[in-house]
Amino acid sequence: MSEFPAPPPQPYPGTPPTSGPSGPRAGFGQRFLAALIDGVLLGILGFVLREATSQAGGSAIALAVGIAYFGYLEGSTSGQTLGKKWIGIRVIDFNTGGPIGFGRAVIRYFGRWVSAIACLLGYF
Repeated sequence: MSEFPAPPPQPYPGTPPTSGPSGPRAGFGQRFLAALIDGVLLGILGFVLREATSQAGGSAIALAVGIAYFGYLEGSTSGQTLGKKWIGIRVIDFNTGGPIGFGRAVIRYFGRWVSAIACLLGYF
C-alpha cells in the first residue's frame, strides 16, 4: 500500500486539474479583475504617452511598455503584474510551479491580443 493518497478523480478524462504545484487555480472573476486593473494602468500610461508625443510614436512606445510590463513582471519569480498582485494571483509554469520566464510571458502577452480578436472568446 502506498504512503501517499491517490489524487481525486477528475470529472472527465483529459480535464485539467483544479489544483497543481502552487494550489488552486484563479477563477474567471479574479483573472478579469487583474486584467482590468492592468488595462487601466497601461491605458492611462498609453494616453499620456500619446498626448506627450506624436500619436503613432506614443502608440509604439505604449506597445513597447506593455510588452516590457507583462514580459518582465509575469516572467519574474513572483509571476505577478500589479493587477495580479493586488488580486492575489500569479502566473506559474504548470509543470514545475516556478516562473515562466520573459520569453513565455511575452508570448502570453501576444496571445491575449489573439484571444481578444474573436469577441474575447479566448478568455472564456
